Amino acid sequence: MGLLGVPRQGRNTRLSLMAGEAPLWKRLAWMAAIWTASVLALGLVAMAIRWVLAP
Repeated sequence: MGLLGVPRQGRNTRLSLMAGEAPLWKRLAWMAAIWTASVLALGLVAMAIRWVLAP
């Protein structure tokens, strides 16, 4: 905001995007979901590379 010269709106300097700390099971579920998605994406890229390079 300061870089653009635009004044801040409101009195609070920090606005939390989360109401509170999430329970452990929810944090672990998110971690597992993100890990699974990354492994699947890596697998798809590897399969595409093998398909392109296959004789």
